[in-house]
Amino acid sequence: MLDNIKIKNFKCFTEKNIAFAPLTMLVGGNGAGKSSVIQSLLVTRKSIEHMSKSNTNDFAVGLNHDYSLQLGLARYVISSSPSSENISFTIQSQEGDYQEFIYHLNEDIDPLSLIGKSVYNSENSPLQKSFRYLNAERMGPRRVQEMAPKTNLQLGFYGEYTNHAIYYADKIHRPVPEQLLGEDKSQRFSHQVEAWLKTIIPSTQIRLETIEKAGTVSLQYQNGQLGTDFYNPPNTGFGITYVLPIIVAGLLASTEEDPVLVIENPEAHLHPLGQSRIGAFLSIVACNGVQVIVETHSEHVVNGARLQLANMRETEKLLINFFSQKDRSIEVDEVYLNAFGELSSWPEGFLDQDRKDLRELLKIKRSGLDSV
Repeated sequence: MLDNIKIKNFKCFTEKNIAFAPLTMLVGGNGAGKSSVIQSLLVTRKSIEHMSKSNTNDFAVGLNHDYSLQLGLARYVISSSPSSENISFTIQSQEGDYQEFIYHLNEDIDPLSLIGKSVYNSENSPLQKSFRYLNAERMGPRRVQEMAPKTNLQLGFYGEYTNHAIYYADKIHRPVPEQLLGEDKSQRFSHQVEAWLKTIIPSTQIRLETIEKAGTVSLQYQNGQLGTDFYNPPNTGFGITYVLPIIVAGLLASTEEDPVLVIENPEAHLHPLGQSRIGAFLSIVACNGVQVIVETHSEHVVNGARLQLANMRETEKLLINFFSQKDRSIEVDEVYLNAFGELSSWPEGFLDQDRKDLRELLKIKRSGLDSV
């Protein structure tokens, strides 16, 4: 399991060490460095894949397209005040194994890539095995999705192969761990996807239809409480389509070896109830062997995780990294939970906008009463 990553000279970071836990939430304002941490993990993972394919410690890693990265020219990802000419990422596991990746530019050969080499003290460095990533800009509602072109249980970085992953998991009888079984105790994978979808967005049911000759899989929804007919995804909002890949990714990752699941903005298009419950779902996934890393702006996701972990007596599994800009640099405050789910600290600017707005409303009310 990943314990920390040391980032040097990458984007807004001259040098910063970011710690991780079984469930890590990256929280903070826009432009505060959260996405840069995610991107450092994606570049590192892509470097590991290049090394595995070429069987060498020297490689070139592209900064665009792979893992949905769109970082542009390599010169733009170097820190504006670098401590050296190189970018480096050093990842360390909880067992102490580490792997360092050192990158430099060679614009004459490829201005869109970084030239890298790796140094490590163990063959068992983190991020080498199961790795799943879902981009913030996930696939919106579609009548059908194509079947995955390669690995059948991959969802795509935008969730574009989610339907096929559900279909194929059913086909090969992929089990779901007992601890992750929803109210429906069926071992059929699609039944568990539906059970968790109902938990997050109540009364939602699903139906899969596959046209193998056309290479497509359709997924329809039904509102069980209203007794509607099954309808196509474009006939409803984005929330169901955006959260479905998260459920599928979490359930699949829980069946894999040393899994890491990275998700951007799980709260997108969800009602606050759904946001809280997706936080609870990800907490349960993290308590069942999956290292979950979440970038979020939602206090409901955070609070849903706090509540779930407190109920499970597993509060030590959550680490919240709060990113803020101070004195022309990025600060990262580590916030933990006590046994009751209470926060160890509340840094300035940390999920406090609701309180600030209510305080301003109270001032307006008092001002109005005073003028009467």
